[in-house]
Amino acid sequence: MTDWKGDLESFFAEKDRQNKAYAEQRQNAELQSASFLSNTVVPAFEEIQAELEKYGREVKISHLDQGVNIQISFNGSLEFDYWIKVDLNNLRPHPEIQLMVDEQKVLLEGTLRVGIDSFTIDDISKEEIISSFLSDYYAHIA
Repeated sequence: MTDWKGDLESFFAEKDRQNKAYAEQRQNAELQSASFLSNTVVPAFEEIQAELEKYGREVKISHLDQGVNIQISFNGSLEFDYWIKVDLNNLRPHPEIQLMVDEQKVLLEGTLRVGIDSFTIDDISKEEIISSFLSDYYAHIA
């Protein structure tokens, strides 16, 4: 008979090693995501906020673990609800737009870049966040 007890011990030792490696990767991804959201997305949204307020918009920015949200209201009604979130599996950021359509909340997921080229949060600038926001904002409130 094979050394089944040794095999079992090796199996669980490898499983434990994989779990620790995954937890370390996940923690690193969460730290990178948090840094991107704080240092790139929030400043971009703050610049947008300053400009929109010049045109009578009420702007609220919320920074949560899963992303950063900017809500724009006009004359007391929500006009636009926009998120930048990060997929922790590949560190790829993406926008989400929440709209009310026929009294139903609709979630639209977008992309910051079109094409098959790989990119991560390291490749996205504040200016690209602003440009993506404006493109979606113009398209959805027109």
